[in-house]
Amino acid sequence: MEPHPFHPIRPVEAKILQTSFHGEEFPKEVQGPADVDEILEIEQLCINHPVVLAEVEKLKLSSWHRRSQ
Repeated sequence: MEPHPFHPIRPVEAKILQTSFHGEEFPKEVQGPADVDEILEIEQLCINHPVVLAEVEKLKLSSWHRRSQ
């Protein structure tokens, strides 16, 4: 049996060049994968899908479903 190509694992030295990270907002003209209205619409479509409603009933979670509307 041949040894795994990465065995033995050898230590590697890494130099960290940046010590801090920060977040930035994208400019308004940059479109993300979905905007808030699209996300809310998708959420409602999922929550109100017949298969989801059947599972909610089966698990007796109907009060949860009413709260999410």
